[in-house]
Amino acid sequence: MQKVFDPVRSKWVAATPEEIVRQQWIHKMIHELGYPREYIAVEKEVPQMLRRIDILVYSRAFQPLLLVECKAEKLSSAAFDQVVGYNASFNAPYLALVSADQMFLRPTLDHFPTYEELHG
Repeated sequence: MQKVFDPVRSKWVAATPEEIVRQQWIHKMIHELGYPREYIAVEKEVPQMLRRIDILVYSRAFQPLLLVECKAEKLSSAAFDQVVGYNASFNAPYLALVSADQMFLRPTLDHFPTYEELHG
């Protein structure tokens, strides 16, 4: 089984199609968009749902800021509804659904925001 290193969890994980998408976005967020690694949680448990959100980004005040759900397949409205449902537990002001070549954001933006833009 192939593995990929997750710099946030500091461990090697199975390189499933969804994990590869997750790691691509983590890399982009940290290295291109200025997200501090220490404010990112990966596979964070969603309270009272027995589910996990792929990526949760915290504000500098350590409040939920951005939820990111990663999908290996084409994005759908049902998948975005999943992120909205997760957000009932976190109340983050920004939501994202991403794949290797697509993204949906709420509020709607024409690009994936930098960490500084979220604090604007």
